[in-house]
Amino acid sequence: MNPYITILLLAVLAALAARGQTSFSVDGEELLPRPAPPVSRAPLHMAGLAGERLQGGPEVRGCVGGTWKLGAAALPPVLAVTPLDDTAIRDLQNLRALLQGVARTLAEERADRVFTDLPIVRGPRVRYRDNIVKRSPRDIESAGERATQRAAQALEKFMRTPGRRLVAVRTDGTFVSPALASGDYLLCGFARPRDPRARAGLAPGLGVWWTVFTLGPHEQMRYALDETNMIGWDSIFAGQ
Repeated sequence: MNPYITILLLAVLAALAARGQTSFSVDGEELLPRPAPPVSRAPLHMAGLAGERLQGGPEVRGCVGGTWKLGAAALPPVLAVTPLDDTAIRDLQNLRALLQGVARTLAEERADRVFTDLPIVRGPRVRYRDNIVKRSPRDIESAGERATQRAAQALEKFMRTPGRRLVAVRTDGTFVSPALASGDYLLCGFARPRDPRARAGLAPGLGVWWTVFTLGPHEQMRYALDETNMIGWDSIFAGQ
């Protein structure tokens, strides 16, 4: 199905759902909204970063900080720090399920479409058209951009949830989240690279930084976030 038609149908479904109607028919076929992905409460296995641990004196409070650099053509990143409490763990499990759903949708939209109920049609000069519709490079690019947008929205929603601490990157590329108590934390962030040659001025993909760290009394953690240690949104929950 044409992606624009798909978007239109989903918009209609959303409007009908708001009125209490959960489906409608097209040419006698009932169309239902895609169900929400199931949420697994299995333990989390997340990506990590190498950092530097510093031990201060009694007057030093725990903190995390470092540097961020992704070239002059990158949009400012969204960075956040959150304690790994029960609420954060549950939200991370929800995020994992959502990103897995995005990955499945992306695979479907990039794969060739096979119509099992259509016959092979023979054309002039013994040429034939089979029941497989190849995805064009434009289709594949558009599917990737839609997945990137959905992943970025999900990540930003997680980071901006009340109880998370957003971390600003200064003009010199440094950042710090001070006054952290001892415990387990997650440092997470993402950025969209710019590309003047690309449509909408954005390069493909999403640069993500993701790591869990533990702070003891008077400890500090420092990280250098750059192109060498960024990952894709589909690599946050490694092997899951």
